[in-house]
Parts: sequence; structure tokens; C-alpha cells
Amino acid sequence: MAWLPRTVTGKFTLLLSVFLILQTVQLTVAVIHLSRVSHDSGLINDAGRQRMRTLLLEHMTAQVLQPNADPVRYRHRLVEEIDRYEEVLRRLRERAQRVGANRDLLVMTADARSVWENELKPVLVGIDPTRRAQVRTAVTRYSQLADAQLARLNRIVGLLEQDVRDDTRRLSLYHVILLSSILLMCLIAVLVARRNIVAPLQNLVDATRAIAAGAYDRRVHVFAEDELGVLADSYNHMAKAVADKTKRLSTLNQIAVDITATLGVDDLLDRILRHGIALTATKAVAITLYDEKSSAFGGWVARGLSDTCLEGGFGDPGGLIEQAFTTGGYALSTQHPKMERGLGRLAELEGIQVYGCFPLTSRGHRLGVLCFYCDSRDTLLPEEIGLLSTFTHLAAGAIDNARLHAATVDLAETDSLTGLSNRRLFEERLDLEIQRAKHFSRSFALVILDIDYFKQTNDTYGHPAGDVVLKEVGARLSRQLRAIDLAARYGGEEFALILPQTETAVALRTADRLRHAIAEAPFQLPDGSEINMTASVGVACFPHCAEHAESMVACADQALYLAKRAGRDCCFCGRGLTGAGSAPQPCCTSNTNQPPSS
Repeated sequence: MAWLPRTVTGKFTLLLSVFLILQTVQLTVAVIHLSRVSHDSGLINDAGRQRMRTLLLEHMTAQVLQPNADPVRYRHRLVEEIDRYEEVLRRLRERAQRVGANRDLLVMTADARSVWENELKPVLVGIDPTRRAQVRTAVTRYSQLADAQLARLNRIVGLLEQDVRDDTRRLSLYHVILLSSILLMCLIAVLVARRNIVAPLQNLVDATRAIAAGAYDRRVHVFAEDELGVLADSYNHMAKAVADKTKRLSTLNQIAVDITATLGVDDLLDRILRHGIALTATKAVAITLYDEKSSAFGGWVARGLSDTCLEGGFGDPGGLIEQAFTTGGYALSTQHPKMERGLGRLAELEGIQVYGCFPLTSRGHRLGVLCFYCDSRDTLLPEEIGLLSTFTHLAAGAIDNARLHAATVDLAETDSLTGLSNRRLFEERLDLEIQRAKHFSRSFALVILDIDYFKQTNDTYGHPAGDVVLKEVGARLSRQLRAIDLAARYGGEEFALILPQTETAVALRTADRLRHAIAEAPFQLPDGSEINMTASVGVACFPHCAEHAESMVACADQALYLAKRAGRDCCFCGRGLTGAGSAPQPCCTSNTNQPPSS
């Protein structure tokens, strides 16, 4: 049906127009026929009355012979009837001429008019009511002519009635044709509706149900350019958008599972960078975290940016990053000339066209900024902005959880007063160090240090002063150790240290250095006064002193006991205390073994 308009509205407008035209034609034909029938019926009646008028004129002429006849009245009535007679003949003649196909009617009306004008009318007009003999002759002559005229009028009536019957048959045929055309148009309308409306709508319904069941790849064939074709095309775009969104949501769900299962901050940041690049195919992703203690951004963790770009200062905190962080909303920059904020020379060298910053916010706390770098202007569109905002929210929650986990682990493994490891972590590390030493056939040292006369310090200066001493001792010990060493608060005023890959002689020198670090400078108390403190140290070395955790601790503790007995402020090694071997070895002794004084 290529002749139909493209749009559904156009198709049905055309069909409706044709339908209305056919109805109008049918109504017009009916009206014209009724008008003609009505006119012909009037003529038939006039022709019938014309016969009576022919006889009436004969009767009027005969009445002139009556004794009481009024000639003036007769003349007046005669003129009126003659005018009526001629008017009817004129109308019949016009009807016959209008329907030229009926030659019989045309001939009969012409004959009737000719006989009237040439014979009947002259007879009537020539009558003189005062001459009775002449009237009798005229009546006789008129009677002879009237019979033939009546026959003509009867023939005219028959022909008019035949025309009415013929018109009625033609009208019936016209109505049948028009009604068939209307039914045909209705059939065409049904077929058009079925093909162009019902079938497409059914396809749309089936496709919608398929999508509701999860078949997001279902599409509808666009077979026309009408409104339903536009609807089908819009549906396909919607289905594609739903499929893309569902895929992105599934991807976000997988990303959320992956990053929330990661508790290590460094590993988590690396996964966020990898997922960020894969999610929208951006060129590079970078993260900078905010340190609340220093009120400044920390270093960058980036993927996809060259070292030259990072070393050149591109992406340093400030500008767009500060804007995103302070406002709590994303900020974009592009190389487009109409943009207020451009990207700069480094971005151009790196091939970056669009740069977006998203704040990392979790539970009302701003953690930092996540930045995306794209090498095409057709990225970071509104729908991608929403996706990246969701991804950033997930990343912020995962970073916050990882930090919280790290803080929890730190609280579980760190002494809150001194900041050193606690006893639980020390014991775990000691077991691990023994296994490592056995596996690699290496030695390590265990040092236990006890502050001399600490109880007396607490009793004299109060527990706040004792806390200050403990914190300062922890700080001095940390400054004397290597990165691989472990310092822990063992309990009360006792500290334990693990020195991996350390021989006995080195362990003794280290222990003595620790003792000197405590004794060499006074401790500043909360009230402003100062106090000198010393410490006694016991050392145990693996495998010379012991080969198990419990025996190592017992050996070092016994060496510490010997240091206490020797006058405090000295070091002893526990070698030989657990069995065969030489006697305990003192490292050195202090000249003063008295309680500390202020």
C-alpha cells in the first residue's frame, strides 16, 4: 500500500476523507433524485390536472349558451385558465428538453403545445358569447380537438412516470455502488489497522513482556516511518538504554563486591583505579586522599598517566580538585574553547581532552578526590556522570571501610598510650620470627626492658607523670630501632623488642644503646619538673639461648632479673641460663644503681 501516507494519522485521514466523500456523494445523489422525483411528481400531477383543464375549458364554453351566462365573467375565467394551461405546457416542455434522451417525451410535449397554440387556443379565443350559433360551432370543434389532446397528455403522464421509475432504478444502482465502495473502504481500513497498528502494537507488547522477563536484547523491527515506527524506534533505543544500564548496574555490583571485599588500603586504591578505567574506558584515573591531621591532600595514586605528566605537576591539588572537594559536587574541564576552565599544556601533551573530578564522600566525611582523564570529548556525558558518581560513592565507602578496618586493626595491635605494638602482636611476631629463623637458619634477638623504680615514680609524682615517662620511653626506643625491628609494650613498665637477623654481640650493643637512650636525658613531667630514669635490660638470642617462644621469653626475663639484682641500669644476656653453656654474660653496668631522683 505504497499509495498510503507515511503516518498513521495520514492513512486514516485519507481513508476517512474517502469515506466522507462517498457518503457525501451518496447523500447528494439521493437529494438530487428526490428533487427530480418531487419535480416530476409535480409535473405528473400538473399533466393530470391539464387533462381536467382541457375538459374544463370545453365545459366553460358550453356554459356560454345558458340563458343566464355572464359574458364578462366567462372571458375573465377563460383568460385565467388559458394562462394556467400554457404555464403547464411550458413546464412540461422544459422538462422534456432537460431530459433530452427521452425523445418521445420531447415530441409529445411539442405536439401538445403546437396543437394548443395553433388549434385549441384560437378556437377558445375566437368565441363570441353574443353569437350563439358561433359558440355551438366552436364547442363542437373544440370537443373534436380535445380528445386528441387528452390522448397526448395521457401519453406525457406515462412517459413522466416511466422516467421516475428509470431514475429510481438508477438511484438504486448508484446506492449499491456507493455502499459497496464504503464497505470496501471499511475493509481497507481494517486491513490497514491490522497491518499498520494491531501487528506493530502486538510486537511492542511481546517485546515489552520479553524485557520484563529479562530478555534485554529483544528488539522490534521498524517497518514504517509513521508514529508507530517512531514508537518502535524509541522502544529500541529505550531497550538498548535499559540493557546498557542493567549491564552497568551489574558491573557496578561486581565492582562493589570486589572493592568492599578488599580491606587493604593500598590494594583497594589499585583496584579502584583499574575498575575506574574499565568502567568508562577513560584514559587514566587518579586518586588523592585528604589528611585531616595536616589539613592537606596527600600524594597521588594514578594509573594511565605518564611520569612526565605527574612530575610536571599536572593534577596537583588546587583548581578543579579543590572545587570538587569543597563544593561536594563533580567538576569538569575540557579543551573546548568555550569552557571557562581549560586543561593546560601538560594535558594537551598527554592527549587529554576532558578532565573530571569527583569528591570521595562517605558518612558525611570528605576523604579525597577521584579524577578521570579522557582522550575524547565524547566522554563524560550526563549518563556517564551519573555512573561515575555512583562508582565514586562506592569507592568512597570502600576506602572509608578500609580505613576503619585499618584503625580497628591498629587499635587491636597497638598500645594506646605509647603507640608501640601490644603484647598480642608481639607474641604473634615472635612465633613468626622463630619460624623464619629456623627456615633460613638465621639468628635474631629478643630484648626485654624494664624501667627502674617506676612504681616509686608513680607513687611520688602520680600516674600522669608515669604515663609521660612510658610514652617518652616508647618514643626513645622507636628512634633507636631499624625498620624491621619491633618494639612492643609488654606490660606495665616492661617493653619487649624483637631484632631480626641479629647476632648476640650486636644485640648486646643495641640493648646497651637503648639503655643509654633512656638514661641520657631527663624526662619532662606535666608539672614542669624533670626526672631522670634508667632501665634494666635482658637479652635472649636464637638459637644460642633458646629455640621456642616460651623459652626465649623466659630466658630474656631471667637475664632481666639478673640485671635487676646486679643493681639495675645494666644489660645481661641470657645465654647459658637455660642449660648447658657458659654463665650469664653482663653487657655493662651503670655507676649508679640507686633509685632515680628529680
